[in-house]
Amino acid sequence: MDDAYEGFNDDEGESLFAGEETTPLLQQAIDFLEEDQKHYLRTEAFVQRLRDNDLLMSFDAKVDMVDGQQFGLTGLLAIDEKKLLQMPDDKALRLFRSGELSWIYCQLMSMGNIGKMVDRIAARVGASAE
Repeated sequence: MDDAYEGFNDDEGESLFAGEETTPLLQQAIDFLEEDQKHYLRTEAFVQRLRDNDLLMSFDAKVDMVDGQQFGLTGLLAIDEKKLLQMPDDKALRLFRSGELSWIYCQLMSMGNIGKMVDRIAARVGASAE
């Protein structure tokens, strides 16, 4: 830390240390960051497993709004359900036992809701245009 920074002072804010010990505020921040890092590493490992099993496919999404506006998203990745269903049983079982198979199906269900999301956005745009 830069002790010379004018934002560090004894007048405002909350202490990060009580003597040599961290305060509950700082400990809470540390705990949060440690947990976030664990989730990040688990997500990286999960994505690598998807890649190793060739379960990811790229796609682009184009949305046509009711008012004629268009927008697109490119470079997206999704689970290839056909390849998932063709996986060897031992690999599928590993995904199941790790809990990651449920993540895969959550993503597949989420993709199924894209149309509903677009319809909601279109309804809002249509309502605000009136």
